[in-house]
Amino acid sequence: MKIIALFVLAAVGLSTCAGQNPGEITQASQQHWVGGLPGSGTGYNYRFSINFKDKEIDLKTVVPDSLWVNGYRLKLMPVDFGYYAGDSAKAKSSNPTYIRCSAKETHRPKYGDREVYEPETGKLPAGYEGKAVLSYYVGNKRYFLVINSFDKEPDLDYK
Repeated sequence: MKIIALFVLAAVGLSTCAGQNPGEITQASQQHWVGGLPGSGTGYNYRFSINFKDKEIDLKTVVPDSLWVNGYRLKLMPVDFGYYAGDSAKAKSSNPTYIRCSAKETHRPKYGDREVYEPETGKLPAGYEGKAVLSYYVGNKRYFLVINSFDKEPDLDYK
């Protein structure tokens, strides 16, 4: 009985976050890279912009968390936040309207004394489907955004 109650609470919590999500993905890109030295590895850079329509949200309370993609769970890092060109001067006097964040997927083969490196594996969070899922916190509340496609950036070949 307790397990059923926990499952119902978890499902309600997921649907609540999904239904009241204050952010939306306005840009999602993927860039393949290859290291320039033997053993330096290969992987992908991911970049995102999350727009917040509610100007009352203080982006200093927004914390990018994780990106689930290609069977991996990657740590999201904030890059910057700011205003869109169309935002009025009055809007700019309040809170910024978007935050940009990035994640890096790195795969390194064994080379010399260095061990193989692979990112942490992780399934998509329950109840979410798509090419990738991004999570972030506003204050202490967690939200998820589904990413169905990525804009392709030119490959990087570090030589």
